[in-house]
Amino acid sequence: MSFSAASMARVITDGSAKNSYFDDTSAYPVSNAYGLTNVPTLFWIAQDGEIEISSVGWVRKEMEEFNRRAAQASTEATRPLFRPDERIADFRAG
Repeated sequence: MSFSAASMARVITDGSAKNSYFDDTSAYPVSNAYGLTNVPTLFWIAQDGEIEISSVGWVRKEMEEFNRRAAQASTEATRPLFRPDERIADFRAG
């Protein structure tokens, strides 16, 4: 799924960002527009538009926090991101 930088900026600034947006991996227009240089790069944006969490690279604890907040925001129970038998690194540079 691809979004233009302009549409991404509009979604973020109007305070209605409740979805996940993925960049077009052929040219990375959104990443380039925002100066992002690493993947994954994730932001948790509060209702007031403030960035509460910024995560660059793979940080397991941050991914688990995103998962916890997403469940809380949706009023659903938090579901595990990983199976107990999976060996998932705590950190991996982006």
